[in-house]
Amino acid sequence: MFADVYVLANERSVALVERFLDRFLPHRAPAAADYGVPRFSEQPRLVFTDVRDLLRYCEVFPRESYAVYWNSTDPYRDTQAAHVFFLEDGGMILGLSTARVNPEEPERLLDVLREFADSSAGYITCEEPPVESSTEFRCLASSLRPLS
Repeated sequence: MFADVYVLANERSVALVERFLDRFLPHRAPAAADYGVPRFSEQPRLVFTDVRDLLRYCEVFPRESYAVYWNSTDPYRDTQAAHVFFLEDGGMILGLSTARVNPEEPERLLDVLREFADSSAGYITCEEPPVESSTEFRCLASSLRPLS
């Protein structure tokens, strides 16, 4: 079972996503081969085959909602996946998935990710995507206790 660590970023930018990935999941591969816009559309108006193009698109269009996932290519790393959620309200959530072998690891990651993103809003859950708005995220983060 994986613990998911989520933090609401204070900015929505490709630069922040790249710093996040380089720091927390340096050995990675995108989880998808292509990205249709809008998300889940049977007839997308755009299809990106390079995840960087999708990231740039989501930065330029702050009302676009999208979830982007990367998997670790390092089998010895505790962090198994990284996620970026672009929210319709212009917000962005950074997420990490880690095996719960060490019970303190999710809390440690939450603290480090909060510091990295300069954010006070974050929480830990188990294999569950985050909420879909910045307001909901802040409310949930302030009401949850640490996962044990």
